[in-house]
Parts: sequence; structure tokens; C-alpha cells
Amino acid sequence: MNSFFEIFGKRGLAVCAGTALMVVVQAQQYTVTILDRPGAGRSQGVGIDGTSQVGNLIPSGEFNFRPMLWHGSAASVVDLTPPNCQYSYVSAVHGQRQVGRAEFGTMHAVIWSGTAASAIDLQPQNWYGSEALGMSEDTQVGYVEAPALDRPYFGAVLWHGTRASARYLQPPGYTDSQALGVSGTTQVGWGSYADQSRRALLWHGSAASAVDLTPPGFFDVTARAVSGNEQVGEGYSRLNGYTRALLWSGSAASVQDLHPVGYHSSKLAATNGNAQVGESRATSSPLSAHAMVWRGTASSAVDINPAGFLRSSATGISANGDIIGTGVSAAGYESAILWRAVPEPNSIAFLAIGTVWMLRRRGS
Repeated sequence: MNSFFEIFGKRGLAVCAGTALMVVVQAQQYTVTILDRPGAGRSQGVGIDGTSQVGNLIPSGEFNFRPMLWHGSAASVVDLTPPNCQYSYVSAVHGQRQVGRAEFGTMHAVIWSGTAASAIDLQPQNWYGSEALGMSEDTQVGYVEAPALDRPYFGAVLWHGTRASARYLQPPGYTDSQALGVSGTTQVGWGSYADQSRRALLWHGSAASAVDLTPPGFFDVTARAVSGNEQVGEGYSRLNGYTRALLWSGSAASVQDLHPVGYHSSKLAATNGNAQVGESRATSSPLSAHAMVWRGTASSAVDINPAGFLRSSATGISANGDIIGTGVSAAGYESAILWRAVPEPNSIAFLAIGTVWMLRRRGS
């Protein structure tokens, strides 16, 4: 299922697939691709990098997720489920590698290199379980799990491709933590004290480097992703108890509230350093989230929920602005969605001028 979808302010206009004309507008345009085949089951898109997308599929008639890798189309799908593994889940992709978790008695963090057979177990010794949630270059982040009588305890961890490289990131005084995203030498996530209230955290490779990003006026705050010096996530407002999309640049004092006017709640899931993506719920329909994209301010928020979908969420964005996420259609089907960024009209005009100049040169 392919369609052409243009974003004008906060309104979407569907136009015919395969249209050759480019309408010049002052807003980003996207083509929308559904990444699962009709009747394949329930799918979710979770991560994107370059031309690769990852997500998870529950096949029709089954109950467990299977990790999927795509390269821009439903036909390109690769099932990453490791041999002899009933349950596995992919969380992120960078370059030719993917990370997530797989069940080997207990849940273990794994890293793939594009095939099911390439799965490598990252589970550190002396821990009950683990999961990898984010990756960048040669670094993976996530958590390790220790069992307890009343509930499991989680500790943030980073790896460099092997189980022996695991480094514990939980700061002193915290009872739980998870690392969710990484960019270069910076990691982000959350930690909690005994009261179990979450604090957004930023690390630079060690437990001692932890920085609390939690701003005044918020509770249960999570930093979900990082790109360069930009971190994104959400926190619950102490004024009304609803989540608000938050953007940081390395400290609690740097926080920017990106919650758009007229919305009930909002959250950010990913950033490429220039644009941020996530979801918002309109005040008029607080039960239906719509995928949103921002450019650093609350007023820049644009609703990119595709035509024909009741709700959607954006969970990843690539360096060139392509977006991955999930949508639920009017018929109730949940599908992984790829929004491809169409080059800006100025870029297209520049390329066209260059092409004409080259043709003239060749003809002279």
C-alpha cells in the first residue's frame, strides 16, 4: 500500500499515487509506505537508519512478536528471529546492525547483522536477563535485570558488541535505571529512587557521569533518544498530570517544552538533531494519538497521521528526515509505517537547473 501524502501546516492532503508533479509548498512532504503485507498480522515500526527500518510483527494466528528488518518496502522484509527461539523483539538499527532481545530461557540482549543466523547473545554473566534498546556506531545500550521476590530490578548498561564489554551505568543511590538511546559518547534514559518516580538521565559512558535532566514542574520524566547535543523525551506535568514533549541540550536548565497548543498530551520518541518525532493527543480526542513531527519549537508541530488511519505514532527518524512508526487503520489493523521525506522544492529546483546545465554542456 503506497500513497502520496503531503503535509500543509496541520492539515493533510492525500493525492494520487505516482504523481509526477511536485507542488511547491513551504512545508515538508512525505510519501507513505505500509511495510507489512495485507493479512500478514499486526506490525509495529520502531527504528530507522539510512535505508533500513526495523519493527516487530505478530503473524496472523500467532501470539509472539517476530523481529523484522525492511529496506523500504513490504517485499524486502527479513525475519530476524534467531534459530530455536520462540520469542524475540528488535528495538533499534544502525548501519548494518540491529539490537533487541530474544528468549533463551530468560530474555537476553542480542545484536544482529541483518540475518536471523547472525544473532549474538549480549547477556552479561551473573545477571538474570537483559535487553538492548538503542545503538549508535559500535555502542549498544539497554539494561540488565536481577530477579527479586516482589519485582525485578533493572540496571542501565552499555555494550560494545560483546557480552564481555558490558558496563553498568546505574548511578549510586538509584534503585532502577534503563538506558534507552545513544549517540556518540552520550547515552540517555531514566533512573528511579526508592519512591519509583522516574528521573531523566544523561550519561557519558560511566555511572559517575550521570546528569539528572528532570526539570522543575515535572515528574516521572524519561529521556528516550539523543542525537548530538539534543535529547528528547517526555514528562508528566505537575499542573495537570498529562505528559508533555520535552527537548534538552545537556542539562535540566536547558529544557524546552514542545507541547503544542490544543493538545491533551504529547511525547517525543526520537530526534536526528534537526527534527523531532513522537505523538500527540488532541484535546477533542484524547484517546487517539497522532504521529507528529517538530522542528525545535512547540509551534512547529505538524500532524502527519496518514489519511485512513484512526491513530498513529512516530518512533524514529533518520538523518535525512525519513520517519518510522505505527498506525491503526479504520478497519482496526495495526501496521508499521514509513514516511519518506520528499526533497524540498528548492533542492529539486537546484537539481533541475544542474541537470539542464549538464545537458547544455554535453550538447555544446
